[in-house]
Amino acid sequence: MLFYRLSKDPQFSETVVYQYKGNTYIGRVIAKEGDVVDIDENGLLINGSYQQESGIYTSTTQFEEGIDFPVTVAQGEVFLLGDNRPEATDSRIFGCVKESSLLGKVVGFFRRRGI
Repeated sequence: MLFYRLSKDPQFSETVVYQYKGNTYIGRVIAKEGDVVDIDENGLLINGSYQQESGIYTSTTQFEEGIDFPVTVAQGEVFLLGDNRPEATDSRIFGCVKESSLLGKVVGFFRRRGI
């Protein structure tokens, strides 16, 4: 994976690399400061509107061990979700992530069989 580490202003729907409690994760920016994020039985809501995300083929649900919704994203933070929603470790579990924890924006992903 290649990421641009000088990119410090994450935009909506960008994929970023970040660190949380010593682990490195990949997530998509779903909401920025001031946005209200909620997840109910019908899916993901940002500022009261349901989101139709291209490329996401599973439903977005809450985790029992996760945070309580709705959540308002604080200044200097972002709300991140992994694209593999049922298996992802993301903001639904540990809450919003400080922008200072972002390592950079993903610009390329290369994969080779057998590695």
